[in-house]
Amino acid sequence: MKYFFLLICSLPLFPLFGQAPIELELDSVLVRDLRQENFHTDEPTLYTDSLFISPVANLARVLEQKSDFFVKNYGPSGLSTVSARGADASHTLLVWNGINLQNPMNGVTDFSLIAPNQFSSIQLMSKGASSLFGTSAIGGVINLQNGCFGKSGWLGNLNMSTGSFGLVGSNGKVQWKNEKAGSNLSYSYVKATNDFPVSGTESRRTNAGMHIFNLHQNNFFELSPTEKISSHIWYQKAEREIPSAIFATHFNDLQKDEALRIALNYKKVHSAGVSSIRTAFLREYNYFDNSLIFPSDNTVQTIVIEGEHQHGLSTKDLLNLGVNWTFNRAISSNYEKDPVRNQLAFFSQYKRTWNNRWKTLGSMRVSHITDLSLTNFSAEVAQHFALSEKAIVYLSASRNFKVPTFNDLYWPGSGNPDLLPEEGYNVDLTNHLEYEVGKIKITQEISIYSNHIQNWIQWIPAPPSGLFRPVNHKYVWSRGVAFDWKAEKQWHKWSLAGGLQYNLTKSTVETTSDGDLEKVGKQLIYVPLHTGKVNLEVEFSNWTLVYFHNLTAKRFSDPLNNTEVDGFQTGDVNLTWARPIGAKQQTIQIGLEVRNVWNATYEVVAYYPMPSRAIYVQAGFLF
Repeated sequence: MKYFFLLICSLPLFPLFGQAPIELELDSVLVRDLRQENFHTDEPTLYTDSLFISPVANLARVLEQKSDFFVKNYGPSGLSTVSARGADASHTLLVWNGINLQNPMNGVTDFSLIAPNQFSSIQLMSKGASSLFGTSAIGGVINLQNGCFGKSGWLGNLNMSTGSFGLVGSNGKVQWKNEKAGSNLSYSYVKATNDFPVSGTESRRTNAGMHIFNLHQNNFFELSPTEKISSHIWYQKAEREIPSAIFATHFNDLQKDEALRIALNYKKVHSAGVSSIRTAFLREYNYFDNSLIFPSDNTVQTIVIEGEHQHGLSTKDLLNLGVNWTFNRAISSNYEKDPVRNQLAFFSQYKRTWNNRWKTLGSMRVSHITDLSLTNFSAEVAQHFALSEKAIVYLSASRNFKVPTFNDLYWPGSGNPDLLPEEGYNVDLTNHLEYEVGKIKITQEISIYSNHIQNWIQWIPAPPSGLFRPVNHKYVWSRGVAFDWKAEKQWHKWSLAGGLQYNLTKSTVETTSDGDLEKVGKQLIYVPLHTGKVNLEVEFSNWTLVYFHNLTAKRFSDPLNNTEVDGFQTGDVNLTWARPIGAKQQTIQIGLEVRNVWNATYEVVAYYPMPSRAIYVQAGFLF
């Protein structure tokens, strides 16, 4: 709580800043300030203002509905991680306003703690991107951006929600801006007991309550027509009862999380490009009390300093050069001493626009990690070819890597300092097509990909003691097809939009360090071979109806594929009524949300049941 008060007290010290993303026209070259927009193949961006997001939704739920990422969910108040295209959760990198948020202790992010309403956009990158963002981006990247958009003056919103299993939630945002300055403050709060009935029993889920609070404060300022500054503060606090597997005999696990993230960005527009400097301080605290082992008390401190310059060499050539220094320190009751890591990285990207049809991208990053005395590199090359304005083909190949976490290296009695970094080799071919059937606009995208991940780190029993120890255990080949189809039509007061996603993901073990041939050719645990999603949205007058259907095939819960977790189908419905009121067109909004409308009985992870049908009502006011 002391960091919350520190945050509130520090707000007046920050000037009111306001900006939109920088775009600079250099003859026929458009330079954008965001590295991933210039030097990575086009991938979807979710603009949260245009999405229906429940006040009680978390980022894991949005990704489950709007992306081809697979969400591994242990149920309400439990851990939610995401993975892309058959890779591991630790291979998905979370980036916030250009800052890498990967936890150096365990390497994963809990997406159930993140409130999506507090970001202006969420960019999804399901290809490897270590050359852009550094270690761990083997499987994909989720990019969170805070902006200050909309009309000048004051605007804001306030939403309240309540419903099944003791859930209440609220979020709100207030913003002020003019042509040169702006600031916004937003919050999100969710509380629930999550005592839903457990199918096949007469009992309810126990020890599953939660309190989650997020606060964001963003400032932007135009120092001059060519200089802009932004500051970002993100405070997060959560207390959760961690539900156990349904056969367990202990039910009192507790987890507390608290994080303070502060970032500053400076951008300078030159005659031929854009220079950027960003710095951040991150402090993440985690306390876990398990009745079977000693409590775990962990703090991670991170400092990031990064500078880069995008330079237009000519009307056809764009070059980016940068350097990044990242400092990590972990203070844990589990470690014999506090490990420290310094990472120094030099990166460069290049784009050549040959003509209106051809575009070539190249990217490279060299990183040195001090505690491992290791220097590694990542790289990507990509080619864009436009058959027409509405038919584009992308071909990319990349090398990515992930260094061992502190837990992998230094866990008492088990850490392995001889671990090698994981290496990923990714090839992706994507076809993007837009066309019309009658007056229906259709967008279609098909991707074929292959991802080879070597030196995969896994904790396995080590002879003769049988204690688990991390080793570079296996080489994994993940390949598949991703299909994304969207259609929309408008007539009179009606608007209809639909979407269909299908993913075929074959992710198998090719070799193992112990030579166990039984595991070779087996699908990775909790990687479904088939997933499918259907979205339907209907708007009429003041009404909006959204239906989402999810189909997930069976998953294996053991390396030999002997034990299965049944596949499942679920459906969710959102009905919203919104009406402008008053001379200034304020809007009142009332909504009804039904999750698991078909009341399916299912588990994402074995022995961790998911909730039955749940109903929520929400009311909001936009001004």
